[in-house]
Amino acid sequence: MAYAGKYSDRLRVLQRTTTRDDLTGEIIESFEGENYLWCRVEINTSRRQNEIGSPRTAQEATIYVRNYPSITSLDRLKDESWNNIWVIDSIKRGDNELILDCYAFDDNIPIEDQ
Repeated sequence: MAYAGKYSDRLRVLQRTTTRDDLTGEIIESFEGENYLWCRVEINTSRRQNEIGSPRTAQEATIYVRNYPSITSLDRLKDESWNNIWVIDSIKRGDNELILDCYAFDDNIPIEDQ
């Protein structure tokens, strides 16, 4: 188990909610900002991935979340300092931490540059 100082990244949980369009019946997905979590983000590698028929580059990371907060693989995590939105692939339980396998697309612009 890592000590509290190892979790130096503050990420915001974007909780997934769905509604149904009254006209078409299509399910509309949205992500609402919830609470913040103290995490440790370790960038592993980059990859090229097709998203809706077009290639995009992404980076893969392992994110360690302190304790066992209520989070699902349908939620997202946002690093507001770099404007990265991490998509969760899988969740594992570690020693007093959650271990998340995630990816984020590279077309995000850091907030400082906007």
